[in-house]
Amino acid sequence: MKTMKVLKVLSLIALFVFSAPSVWGQQTEVSVRKMVKLNPKSVVQEISVEVEPNTNGLQLNINCRLDYGKVILELYDPKGKRRGKLSLGGSSTQQNPQEEEGKLESSFYDPLAGAWIIKVTPTLASGSVSLNFKSVNVEQGAK
Repeated sequence: MKTMKVLKVLSLIALFVFSAPSVWGQQTEVSVRKMVKLNPKSVVQEISVEVEPNTNGLQLNINCRLDYGKVILELYDPKGKRRGKLSLGGSSTQQNPQEEEGKLESSFYDPLAGAWIIKVTPTLASGSVSLNFKSVNVEQGAK
């Protein structure tokens, strides 16, 4: 009798383990990190991040460290709509540097597919911009 209970429990555990992927689906995450170095001769740059169709979530973390100068960071969706902006600097110069840091964090549920653009506009700037991008795709009922 005790053996029968053990077999039933093991059967239930096996059923749960093997059926879980079909109930919950598969989750795929893609992470990308890009780095831009800024110097006084840097020009406007556009960093493109491609979001695939059927992506369920998108998270962008943009960190900026500025030694001197000025920088504007802007986030645009594939339709060209600005979805975020960060401005740093302006009061420090190469002769009088004052380190400054800033962060732009954005999360989107069911984001538009296509090229998301991060526009970096430096003005006599020295520092760096770090972009961390993560997309998540959950397939319901995948086998």
